[in-house]
Amino acid sequence: MDDSGYSTGSTTLASELAAKLSRQIDLIAASASTSASSGHAGLSNGDDDRDDNDDDDEEEEDYEAVNAEEKREQDDGSVPPSSSSSSSGEDAASSSSLATNPSMLSLQASLARLRSSPMPSSYSKLKESIEQAWRSEMELSHTQTGIVAAASTPGTSSAPDGAADNLVWTVNAHLTASTYCAVLESLLSNAEKVKQEELYWESIESRDRYSVMYLVQTMPVRVARSLRVLLDRLQYLASSPRPPARLISYTAIKRALPPSLLLTSLFPHLATSHNQLSPSSPQITATTTLKRSATRNRSLLFLTLSPLLLTRQEVSLKRKELKKLRHELANKIGGLVRDAEHGLDDLSSLQTSYNASKMRKLGGVMGKRIAYLENVTKDLSEDGEGVSLAKHASTAYEPRAPNELLLSLQQTVHKPLYTHAESIFTRLHSLSRPSKLTRAWPWLLTVPLGSYIAVTQLYNSRMTIYNYYTYAKETATGFLMDWVVEPTRKIFETLRHGDGEMNIMSAESLKSDFDSLERMVVQFAKDQSGNNLSQAELEAIGRNVRQGDLSVVLGAYEQDLKSPLKSAVTGTLVRTLLIQVQKVKVDVDLAMDGIEKMLKSQQLTFAFVGVAPSMVLLYFITTYAKRALSVGESSSTKSARRKVWYTLRNIDRLLTNSLDSASPTLSDEMTGLLLIELTTLRKYVASPAFPTRDRSIRDAFLEDVRDLEADRGIQSRLRALDRLMRVWEKYIRV
Repeated sequence: MDDSGYSTGSTTLASELAAKLSRQIDLIAASASTSASSGHAGLSNGDDDRDDNDDDDEEEEDYEAVNAEEKREQDDGSVPPSSSSSSSGEDAASSSSLATNPSMLSLQASLARLRSSPMPSSYSKLKESIEQAWRSEMELSHTQTGIVAAASTPGTSSAPDGAADNLVWTVNAHLTASTYCAVLESLLSNAEKVKQEELYWESIESRDRYSVMYLVQTMPVRVARSLRVLLDRLQYLASSPRPPARLISYTAIKRALPPSLLLTSLFPHLATSHNQLSPSSPQITATTTLKRSATRNRSLLFLTLSPLLLTRQEVSLKRKELKKLRHELANKIGGLVRDAEHGLDDLSSLQTSYNASKMRKLGGVMGKRIAYLENVTKDLSEDGEGVSLAKHASTAYEPRAPNELLLSLQQTVHKPLYTHAESIFTRLHSLSRPSKLTRAWPWLLTVPLGSYIAVTQLYNSRMTIYNYYTYAKETATGFLMDWVVEPTRKIFETLRHGDGEMNIMSAESLKSDFDSLERMVVQFAKDQSGNNLSQAELEAIGRNVRQGDLSVVLGAYEQDLKSPLKSAVTGTLVRTLLIQVQKVKVDVDLAMDGIEKMLKSQQLTFAFVGVAPSMVLLYFITTYAKRALSVGESSSTKSARRKVWYTLRNIDRLLTNSLDSASPTLSDEMTGLLLIELTTLRKYVASPAFPTRDRSIRDAFLEDVRDLEADRGIQSRLRALDRLMRVWEKYIRV
């Protein structure tokens, strides 16, 4: 059995089941010890009316009594009071000798280890614990035999040591529970591996580029297999009655390796001589032929020129075989879990019963589990169908002695369990993905060569690359300084100083133009009137000019236009035109002043508009760089959540499709498939991809998973699934 198939994590189904069985066994042992110390008669008269459904507080008290009893035994090496059933001095001496016996101490130490860790860390540890318990029990049995023989002499008395027998029963029951749960954990682990391999082959089959890559990766293995077949065929021809004249010739090679055999050696799934997909199968040698289904309606030339089609057929066959294996394992897992529930019910009912053979009854319950393990670990029948676990219902079985239970367990572990584990490993190995070296050799060959060529080209183009680097550096620096830093600095300057340096024209320029225009118009009016205007009239004309009224100038201009040539030579036409030019200049200055005031009022807005494109571009560059640097972590988390999403979808499909069945509960196979899918959820809650480290939230998630694992009706499980998907939506969102 593969040691890697075990896991001692508290989040696994097998670990929780092992803890439940261990707890029930300890409670039964505690109640048996209490009944022995109180007297069978008193217990039978006082506890006949005890109900089968005791409170959890009473169970806790019994469980604590077991631990206290164990502590007393380990601290002072004495037998608990319940084991001192003899009233004579000789019986006390024999009990004391058993209590200090190394075998008893070894069994007590083994029991302490089994209680602290119900699940074995590996198959080798499990075998070691069983072997050690067997040796200790044999030594203890010889010691008890010697004490009984000595007590049979005249003048002595003896009584069987009930504490020693109870200890042996308890240790053997714990070992049986550990083995039972170890087999369940191994099956779940192998089923998870089968599921992963099935997903791998499904991805290969669904994408053309993956199929081509798989063909390239396995081509050296295929060629080596063909060469091995060629050598075997040449040896076969050399020893035949009519060997060829020359073995190393085209005719001999063509005769030794015809096209059909060559194709079969390259793609062994086409062979009809075997059903297992083993690349090293010795049956692909001399008499291998093509499947009729593979060659029907296809010529040999077409098949030879269609390696991608043959590759897909091979992958599809492996995927189907893995699916078949997964269903077989699911049938075994479902049967084990259902039988474990029956065992827990038997242990619970046994705990509430009071009779002298309670520990023997415990051995009978655990003996049923061993018998069921033997049925579960049977290999497939010859017709390829899985062993029907329903017809192997456990019958009543009560070992006559404590050692019989361990002997049966030892025989199961050494032969059927080991053979079953080896069978699963062999089948899974032949259907697994190629080895890491096989998958990596194209990269190991092309990456160094490509790296050498790339490095050579980079070295030869180092000056060009340096120039590109310098240009890119200058561009980036210019972009940051001219379009990010400087505009940002100007924004802060605007916020700090207000108007800043945004000036189109100075205020003094506009004032001087206005004053000049006013003087020109006033002087023109004064000259036209012959200095007959008063000072008040001249000031009124100046005020009109400031308001834009040039009536004095325009009136003279209109008179000059009546005789333009004369006015141009002797009149005032040129003067009025120059005054109007000055007026236009003043109007332009006024317009520019208005524009300047508007720009100053929106200076901050223009500054933000100017820097906005640069900021947006810088934001996108920073975001892309951040995503590129953190792609590994986010990708693994997203992949884990996608796997959980697919798992929930598969669970929903499984339960929904089971609604059409006549039974309100799931069959063993469907239960096993459900538990295999739920294993993914248990691994997810223990993985770093789970969004929170809060222990209470993790426990709540596991509680909902346990509701799906519980042996309930399909409708109840569908409601539990609906609650899980609704409540934990943000934790499983893709």
